[in-house]
Amino acid sequence: MESNLLEQIKALSNSKLGHFTALETFARCLRSVYGKCSFVSFEQAQDSDSYLVRLVFSDRHQGLPHLDDFVGQAMSISGQQLDTITSNKQAVIAEVNPELQSVFQELDLPVQSMMAIPLYLDGEIKRWVLILGEEAKQFAQVELEQAILLANLAGTYMVRIDETQELAAANAWIEKELNDIGRLQNMLLPQQDIMIPGADIATFFSACDRAGGDYYDIVNLSSLTPPIESLGKYDAWGMIVADASGHGAAAAVEVAMFDAILRTYSGTGEQGAANVFNYANRHFFTRTSRGSFITATVVGYRPDVGSLFYANAGHPPAIIVTPEKKLEYLNKNTGIPLGVDPDWQWQNSEHKVAPGSIVIAYTDGILEALSPEKEQYGLSRLEEVVVQCKGSAGDYLDAIVNSVKTHQDDQPQMDDQAIVVVKIEE
Repeated sequence: MESNLLEQIKALSNSKLGHFTALETFARCLRSVYGKCSFVSFEQAQDSDSYLVRLVFSDRHQGLPHLDDFVGQAMSISGQQLDTITSNKQAVIAEVNPELQSVFQELDLPVQSMMAIPLYLDGEIKRWVLILGEEAKQFAQVELEQAILLANLAGTYMVRIDETQELAAANAWIEKELNDIGRLQNMLLPQQDIMIPGADIATFFSACDRAGGDYYDIVNLSSLTPPIESLGKYDAWGMIVADASGHGAAAAVEVAMFDAILRTYSGTGEQGAANVFNYANRHFFTRTSRGSFITATVVGYRPDVGSLFYANAGHPPAIIVTPEKKLEYLNKNTGIPLGVDPDWQWQNSEHKVAPGSIVIAYTDGILEALSPEKEQYGLSRLEEVVVQCKGSAGDYLDAIVNSVKTHQDDQPQMDDQAIVVVKIEE
């Protein structure tokens, strides 16, 4: 009989059943071998003489749906025969005495004989399985040790189902949390087209995971650039593009903190881009070592003087495409990343720029995008694309994004990517 049960357990272990369906199937396997019987799984409650029922199944009641209330509830089990079970670690009781029979009357389970099987995990008994026979001496011919081995083989499979389901639930929770973090991080970015007189703006952001560490913003600065009347018909503006070290949820949290700090900044336009970094860096440090950093570039434009004022904190320099298709770079006075030295002072730089020029700021995820041959996209490809391009800021952005995607082909994105393109209108 046991050999037949072993074959059924093998078939069970190769199936894709859920936990309770598998237990029910295992119980049916037992009944097919041992005859008409019920199946009870229980474990001892902590700091108690009671036991917690984990599963009840009986062919007599076709699954006992009305017993669901008992599953997971404490039931009092006592008596000399049960003491024999728990002390000897195994037992076949040929004839169950009335005292123990009364224990299972609450569950409406008839029992005249019993086979108790311990289920082991990591060398310790974690649960008991009671096979309740409706006839006396029903298990008299059973080889108990072999039955224990077979039950534990099935039990190991049940544990694997439990662990798989727990892992799936944990992964689903993590997935939800990451999606929520990604959603919150996207809320930090501009939520609609940015309209600033004199600036044609296009932006792109793509996280390599649900959440990412790239960040950008662009704002109208005319109110901070007195006198406003001197600006003419176009407004002053400022943009920031940043990249927290690493990627994923941790980098997204760093960026969220950075955004919160920036929104408390109330400096004037006269203090320049560098003061944004000097302020943010002081507040970016906490009481303990961060172990992370942020690279960033800040660029501001004043139409009244035709200049870009910028500062760089270890970030790829912004590219200027002149109306004559020459490439220029905002690469003077490059400082260290934010979060490295609380006392570092960044420096302002100025770059004259003609109307019709294109300003392109981006994160290193663009240059480091890999092809199927593991070749980086690189600065030379980016330069080639922007020199050949013409049109609006959106045209430049589309050309860059399409070129990077073509280079990557079907390779997974390994880092976050962000691009801000601004065309200074004539």
